[in-house]
Amino acid sequence: MDLTRLSNQTSRLIYLVLAHFLILLAYAASNGLLLHQVQLWLLFFSWLLLMMSLFKKSILYASVFQNPLEMLLLVNLVSFVLFYFFDNGIYLQSIQASANIILLKFVAISLFLLYFISFKLKGDNFFSALMLHLAKHKFTYLVVLAVILRLAVIFYSPTPAGDAYWSLKEGAYDLISGKNPYGQEFSHSYSPESCQAIFGYSDCKNDTYPYLPATILITAFFQLIFGDVRFTLLLAQLGMAVIVYLLLRQPFSRRDTIPQLVTLLVLYLPLSIFIVEQSWIDPLSIFLLYLFVYLLIGGYRFLPYSLFGIFLAINQFSLIFLIFLLRFKGISVKKFLLAIGIFSLISVPFAVWGFKDFINDTIVYHLTYQAPLASLSFNSLTKIFFYTDIPLFITVPIILAVLIFLLLRAPRGILGTIQASLIVLFTLFLMRQGLANYYYSIACGIVLLITLELRQIALSNLENNKTGLKER
Repeated sequence: MDLTRLSNQTSRLIYLVLAHFLILLAYAASNGLLLHQVQLWLLFFSWLLLMMSLFKKSILYASVFQNPLEMLLLVNLVSFVLFYFFDNGIYLQSIQASANIILLKFVAISLFLLYFISFKLKGDNFFSALMLHLAKHKFTYLVVLAVILRLAVIFYSPTPAGDAYWSLKEGAYDLISGKNPYGQEFSHSYSPESCQAIFGYSDCKNDTYPYLPATILITAFFQLIFGDVRFTLLLAQLGMAVIVYLLLRQPFSRRDTIPQLVTLLVLYLPLSIFIVEQSWIDPLSIFLLYLFVYLLIGGYRFLPYSLFGIFLAINQFSLIFLIFLLRFKGISVKKFLLAIGIFSLISVPFAVWGFKDFINDTIVYHLTYQAPLASLSFNSLTKIFFYTDIPLFITVPIILAVLIFLLLRAPRGILGTIQASLIVLFTLFLMRQGLANYYYSIACGIVLLITLELRQIALSNLENNKTGLKER
């Protein structure tokens, strides 16, 4: 299809791409830690662009952003640069391991730069034949490199010190051996000095499994198959990339570059391999959201809502999406109850197994959790300047106001439903406890919104072309 024909339909896409661009700049270079208050303002403007894109379509105009291909090339370039310089494991076994990962990232960014170059070579010698081959197959090699990079960080960092890894790993083993993961104490690698510095007390205990039961079931399966729960996260990230490509392949069948570039936004999202090393479960949750959307677009009636029930049972933040699902124009009582039923089928047995432990780990822990001072949020800034948290009588009304406003005003299609949910979560993270994995999940969500917007624009354009041909 002719991309220049999209120039009058891209105003909303501009908002989404700029929002993605700003959130990358804010969190990637610091591993999601607060180093300078400018990060918070970048996040705030990213949040504002997401909010504006739901309701305004003509405020922003940028001549450089009138072609989707140019937009995607630019934001990918920023993403690749941030990925190269700042995405790495922090518990790698050796300097050589880090050097190998840096080399792989260098090869990846070199291959990506071929998207900016059009070779006029005949292929009559080894060099020209090689360059033509790489230019033609660069996307395939970039996908392979993305897989290798994630495998490398898993094998080079076999026992990361973060408590999330030990909770996931030993929680999976507990379930396999017939123990209730919510009632166990897990290993950790913190010294008393590290405990004091991180948590404020020297006697650390890792006795909380903070995720909902579907996480235990899924990670236990991959622990059995691969011997490492982090393969769950690796495959979830690859699954997101596959879904993005499938959603865009048919509408852009004559120009495969756009599906490739949006897919690369997922595969080379900054801190992707850091998230895998740390064993943060967010990629699994977001993958299930992607799969829900893919099945919904595919025309399935009840399967997407069964999957949505599993998505709800991954972590507590998923429940925000349930609120907006109530007003989704494609929902029915049967579909909604199906999602609730699957969620209950997964969660209730664990609650019955050990009710007190289940409530403590999945609810009380999160309500009483104190985000670290380096958390990328306005709450941390308040702590730095005023030595206190933002009062709840300020935080809660702001979040509720955003939630109610979006419930009343956000579009009821799938794109509006997902975007409204992301904005509410973004508000929570920005106000209270922004961490690297949280902003990573928002960035993944924005990529899904970009995918849906591009698909909508392309299908609309194709329909207009068909109508024009019939009129002739």
